[in-house]
Amino acid sequence: MIIKENIESNIWAYLENKLNEDDRIQLELLLSTDKELKHEFDETKSLWLLMQNNTIEVPTENLQSAFDEMLYNYKSTKQKSESKNITGFFSAIFENLSFAKLAFPVLFAIAGFGVGYIVFNNNSSNLTADNSEVNRLSNEVTELKEMMMLAMLQNPQANERMKAVSYTKELNTVDDKVINALITTFMNDKNDNVRLASLKALTSLAKDSDVLREQLIDALMNEQSPLIQVALADAMIKLQEKSSIELLKKRIKDNGLDKSVKQKFESTIQLLQT
Repeated sequence: MIIKENIESNIWAYLENKLNEDDRIQLELLLSTDKELKHEFDETKSLWLLMQNNTIEVPTENLQSAFDEMLYNYKSTKQKSESKNITGFFSAIFENLSFAKLAFPVLFAIAGFGVGYIVFNNNSSNLTADNSEVNRLSNEVTELKEMMMLAMLQNPQANERMKAVSYTKELNTVDDKVINALITTFMNDKNDNVRLASLKALTSLAKDSDVLREQLIDALMNEQSPLIQVALADAMIKLQEKSSIELLKKRIKDNGLDKSVKQKFESTIQLLQT
């Protein structure tokens, strides 16, 4: 059954032909009746189609060790007094799985299963679960999801990094660590499609962050990729960032600016001035 909160992961599964028949029909029905969702689907599909033209990169040897180090650091911050806790539960899983070969949705499913596992065991001895314990478990699962997302951003395959970025929506809270990772990915990733996905996530977060908006404006001044330049202009429109007008005017004077990008900047200025 399609759950709208997880719609982006279902869209990816649909594009990769991994949805079962019932879920595929449900998603197509949603797309035919929800204009906003259809717009999001079209954007994701565009990125996915571009991504299909990318050369698959060879995995690096340090991916697994990098994740193991992150997992070790995470476990070292947790109390070890309980015989059954979520950290121990996940440790057993991660020790027996090759993380580099797992798809991100599978890891999220494991995280959800972990909560169910622990809550079930708690309820078997005490039908009334303590709210603070449930909250603690929820927080730990959120931390694990965040840890997996950050690790997936290091994956050498561009499509996996894009999926990691898309799962930002599934985090209950987006802290500075995730934001900084998204910024780093946007600024430094070698794949424009990954950068576009990161920019989309950052634009959504920037609605509530003056600092993020300033960083996106700074990026507008220095960006050289025409594809990202156009996307940044769209971000300025979405954020109604009138303070970017002067920078856009400066960029237009750049003789090396792509003609289509120049036209985009000019139309962006007009829209922001209205």
